[in-house]
Amino acid sequence: MRLFHYLSQLSIYYWFLFSLINVAASDIFSKNFAIKQNIWWYFAIVGIGVLSSIIWGVIMLSSNQLIRMSFLWTMLACLVSVGIGLVFKETLTITQWFGVVLALISIGLLA
Repeated sequence: MRLFHYLSQLSIYYWFLFSLINVAASDIFSKNFAIKQNIWWYFAIVGIGVLSSIIWGVIMLSSNQLIRMSFLWTMLACLVSVGIGLVFKETLTITQWFGVVLALISIGLLA
């Protein structure tokens, strides 16, 4: 219980950063699993997913701003996924790029 108390005292921005790193790692492992079909990539994805859920719970309990934080996290996670997709040479249509720009604008307005 003390560990949770100490962890909840960290700034919410550290939790956001740590959670987004987990999202990025999960996306990278997912892409590698799709390419290589190795079962170990699948286990890594599941482990990171569980860790991200725990981190997200700490963020929600320590911030007390469910709507704002959920939306910010969702938009940031989408942008991380777009970035990783671009690294793996995936493409976006003009309409999809417009959505990315709108996501950036919404993050700016909510932050």
